[in-house]
Amino acid sequence: MHNADEEVSGTVFFAKSDHIDMKALIALIELQEQTGTNLLERVVELFISGTPEQLEIMRSAVNLSNPVILFELAHKLKSSSAVLGAMKLSSLFQELELIGRQNALENAKTLLHKTEVEYKNVENILNSILRKVKTQGTF
Repeated sequence: MHNADEEVSGTVFFAKSDHIDMKALIALIELQEQTGTNLLERVVELFISGTPEQLEIMRSAVNLSNPVILFELAHKLKSSSAVLGAMKLSSLFQELELIGRQNALENAKTLLHKTEVEYKNVENILNSILRKVKTQGTF
């Protein structure tokens, strides 16, 4: 097991964030080393490319009072966020999931806005990590 200050296959981990638990990314790197795949880049790119559209669908679901769609997408994004160590974002998706499950959409717009703001923070950090990994082999 590595920590955020160790070197892993020539990659020095130095980034610390309130938005990303770096231990989750280190776990992906360790799995990547075991499988010989480019797992970290693939997972991050999939998350970044798919989440904005899913957030937009969630916004539409809230506006159309469709708790089922809100629940389903929030559940999916909760798990995806957690895999990448975005625990605050995952927690916000968990709250949206609960709101959808309970069909209690009164505060959904406000919570969705907070979620979108946190997603942007996470997206910026992940994009920065991807750039560093692709150009320097480090994050």
